[in-house]
Amino acid sequence: MDYDLLFTPFKIGNMVVKNRLVMAPMGTFTPNSDGTASKDTISYYERRARGGVGMIILGAQFLNRELAQGGLSGILEENYVIPQLTELCEAIQRYGAKAVCQISPGTGRNSMPGADGTPPMSASAIPSFPDPNVLCRPMTREDIQEVIDGFERSAALARNAGFDAIEIHGHAGYLIDQ
Repeated sequence: MDYDLLFTPFKIGNMVVKNRLVMAPMGTFTPNSDGTASKDTISYYERRARGGVGMIILGAQFLNRELAQGGLSGILEENYVIPQLTELCEAIQRYGAKAVCQISPGTGRNSMPGADGTPPMSASAIPSFPDPNVLCRPMTREDIQEVIDGFERSAALARNAGFDAIEIHGHAGYLIDQ
């Protein structure tokens, strides 16, 4: 079987990716507790870029801490995250790979209640997937506007950090898919 096509460039809009090897987003659970990229996170992605991947999609970076619902994930809410994300982007781009930031509005019904018993927020009052006995709190218009504003803020932070592109995390029944 001929695999030469895998090693040819392709374009997404105006962005040229050096080959067709793309690292899909995944949770590494390596960020610092404040939501910034840790040295382990940066090293993890840098090793994959060094290996020749053409594009790396960084796993879910949440709009804010509340929507991350206690998970150990990146948070794209304030400027303090930019220096570490810039270092991460530079580590990926150093090897010619494109750095893509996956922005997430949260897991919605796929979440457990908060530590204080607060039910997960979802598009409507549907059962929580992990515990069907818990009904999700339906989003209000204000919640929806907060998510919209959060995408704008997070996209700007990702751009300022040096990411080449953004992917919206909207699969598997997570909040935006609801």
